[in-house]
Amino acid sequence: HSPMPLCHLSLLNSAVPARIVNISSAVTVNEGSNVNLLCLAVGKPEPTVIWRQLKDGFTSEGEYLEISEINREQAGEYECITANGVSTQDSKHVLITVNYPPIITDVKDSRPLIGKTALLRCEAMAVPAAEFQWFKDDKQ
Repeated sequence: HSPMPLCHLSLLNSAVPARIVNISSAVTVNEGSNVNLLCLAVGKPEPTVIWRQLKDGFTSEGEYLEISEINREQAGEYECITANGVSTQDSKHVLITVNYPPIITDVKDSRPLIGKTALLRCEAMAVPAAEFQWFKDDKQ
C-alpha cells in the first residue's frame, strides 16, 4: 500500500506598495468657503496618508483635508503623499483656487499741463483678475 501524498497549502502574506486610488479634482471656491479634499490609498500594510501644502509646507495626516473658511493665502497646490514602507511612496497634487474681490493697490495720475494728455493708472489684486471701468461725473 503506497503512502498518501501530503498536500501543503501556504498563504503568503505578501506586501503591496501604497498607491493612491482616488483623489479630489482641482477646486475653485470663494474666500470664506469650506473646502474638503479626499485622498484614498490602498496597500499592505495599511498606508499612511499625509496632505501637504506645497507653498508653506503645512501638513495634515489622514485621508481627508478639511479647511474651514479658506482664505487667499491658503490657495495653491496641495500634495497627497501615501506610504507604507514597501517600495517608494506615491503622491498626487490638487490645485485649490480661491476667488476674492478686487482690492485697489495703487492709483496714480500724471498731473499733466492743461491741454495735454493725462495718464491715469489703477491697479488691483483679485482672483479672477479684475476688470476696470472709468467714470467721470457719473458717466462711463
